[in-house]
Amino acid sequence: MESPLDNYKYLLKFNDIEKIANDVLFEKYIIQNKVGIQKKIDISDTDQESLINRLNGGYPIPGLIYTFIYKPTPEEINIVMSGKKQERYTDHVPLVFCVNINGKTFSGINLNVLPLSERLKFLQLYYETYKSFFDDIERTTQNNVVTINKKFISIILSNNGQKIVKMWSDKANSNFGYGYRNYSIEKIDRFRMIEFNEYSYIPFFKSENATKLMHINKVHNLYWKNS
Repeated sequence: MESPLDNYKYLLKFNDIEKIANDVLFEKYIIQNKVGIQKKIDISDTDQESLINRLNGGYPIPGLIYTFIYKPTPEEINIVMSGKKQERYTDHVPLVFCVNINGKTFSGINLNVLPLSERLKFLQLYYETYKSFFDDIERTTQNNVVTINKKFISIILSNNGQKIVKMWSDKANSNFGYGYRNYSIEKIDRFRMIEFNEYSYIPFFKSENATKLMHINKVHNLYWKNS
């Protein structure tokens, strides 16, 4: 698997890359809800989602990225500071890098609320930290071998999930914790795992249909003000 940075530089050549990213990460998974062989359009497409669902009963696994429909209760509405004023918003279709799972809830970084450049930094750092895992991904996924990041999971099992998020934030001079959220599994609808070969679209995905109460551009602007 090429690095996220190399993939980003290559995909910049495509004028319609933002539309492609939306078609893959929103239309295919959420609107059309394509599953299994239905979502395999290109010869290089994979279906790790089905393999891992059979392994884990559809529950989230740390180190993987998921999208889903979520209807938060009033106490779960996101609050961020805009100067001295509190701003509120909801994200009904998060795009979450799973960091931890605890019974009926799981937590992770909602990549939607990170500015596009910060998502790329996060994905690149994750790739560099576990390069040996990603180097083998193309072979394992193309051969329908269950592919999960066991080294990352072992860190999570030692209760160091939030520590590694903090460490990555410091290393990248970023605030990845801005996107850290908890989700109740029972409130989730249309829970979908993003395939590894589709991670390259994440830095181009604007998620404009996901947020309510506040436009996603303002959410991103407040990131810079609070970082």
